[in-house]
Amino acid sequence: MATIKWNKWDEGLLRQTETADKPLLLWIDYRGCQTCARMEAESFADSVIAERVMQEVVPVRVDRDEYPDIDRHFQRVFEAHTGKEGGWPLTLFVAQDGTPLHVDAYLPPRTQEGKMGFSEVLDLVVRNWREDREGFIAKGRASLERLALPTRIEATRIDPEALVSTLRSQIEEVYDPEHGGYGDAPKHLHVSLMKMLPVLLAQREDESLKAGYHHTLKQMMERRIWDRVRGGFFCCSGDAAWQEPVGRKSLAENAIMAIACLRAAEMTGMETCRGHAYKIADWALERMKDPATGLFHAGEIDGVMDERILFAPNALMAAALLSAAGSEDRFRADALGTLHQLMERMVRGEQIVHQDGSGNATTYLADYATLGAALLMAYDLTGNDHFVDSAGEFASEALRRFYDRGRWSVGDGRWRDPTVFADTMLSSPAATMVMVLNRLSKLLDKAYFPFVEQTLAVASYELMRRPIAKAAMAEAALRVYGGKNEEIGMRK
Repeated sequence: MATIKWNKWDEGLLRQTETADKPLLLWIDYRGCQTCARMEAESFADSVIAERVMQEVVPVRVDRDEYPDIDRHFQRVFEAHTGKEGGWPLTLFVAQDGTPLHVDAYLPPRTQEGKMGFSEVLDLVVRNWREDREGFIAKGRASLERLALPTRIEATRIDPEALVSTLRSQIEEVYDPEHGGYGDAPKHLHVSLMKMLPVLLAQREDESLKAGYHHTLKQMMERRIWDRVRGGFFCCSGDAAWQEPVGRKSLAENAIMAIACLRAAEMTGMETCRGHAYKIADWALERMKDPATGLFHAGEIDGVMDERILFAPNALMAAALLSAAGSEDRFRADALGTLHQLMERMVRGEQIVHQDGSGNATTYLADYATLGAALLMAYDLTGNDHFVDSAGEFASEALRRFYDRGRWSVGDGRWRDPTVFADTMLSSPAATMVMVLNRLSKLLDKAYFPFVEQTLAVASYELMRRPIAKAAMAEAALRVYGGKNEEIGMRK
């Protein structure tokens, strides 16, 4: 029975396939994605489809966590083509130079219920490739013009009072008073929002908002979204009551939730939250730590370890441990040890290795941003100026690699698309970088502050319209312009 033998992405792959005289099937997914698994089981496991794929195209599979720049580029391609928000899986056919030929998402094996099937899409792509290749590619190149960034930036004044009011009303709209949480089922952790809320509560006393935050944290800690057997939060629940968890746990999301719980304890007096943050830290140390490297695995999927070691999730967990060590000394050695191992194993001069053992030479903004945040938390814990100086060095390198007039690119390789200001599953790396630079402008050099202001100016129009979707950037704006307790939670 034929099976698809996927090529793994590397920068030379497009050049290598030029002699194959075939378009590429580029499939972007992530581990633990249920819709991706469904397409894999239904469409790619079909022996007829698999045989055709191997004969007629060059199949390339990309994991969005390993190549966030490729994912971001082709998500933008998808949105430009369809006018819809992207997601996973992303199913694309592209020419050897990366020009998009056909853009799609989940595809069933064959057409059903009005949805075009993979077989029919493959027919269309192969026919156009053979009969009118130049015209096919020309249409794809024309579509790339829609990705050009506007030369004029829509900006508005960031009014902290208006931002607080808009956030409050938008949070109230999506809050579930019965089960807690924000949004409908499937109900996600919304870790960036959970981390931002104590900062918002510091800006304005609001008993209703505070009570909702209390209720949400209590429900999340007591329901099955928290794994009572192995520990750790699952990424989401299929129902509104947090009782039908999807079997994926992310190291990064749990790290941010630990920081959120510590902030909640500091700001709202919920001491149970502090204990839960310690439980997250214990889960990471006891279950997720890789004995060979001293670093942490990326997560768990249905109880099976995702053994990849990715930089940003490790930097986030280092930050969580450093935060926990501020109130519980037993985490101090592990916190500083994790940061040390991260620097020793995955930093080469001023270049950060995105994934341990990977040949991917691209470096990513998220890695620099999360490292900067962890280094500043190490300074808060120890008072050692070395951590501030190091944070400044990596921030300066990030500005050199990724910054352009208030915009930040995802990576420094071929695909230099701008990072989104909105939070996805994790916090916007541009927002994290703003908070790092803002702190450095106070601790190290005021010259960092213009980059903070310009980034917030570029983000301002979107931020003031829909701040709940940009919780990390809203947190950054409140820290910079809020004028009240702007340093709250920096140690947590």
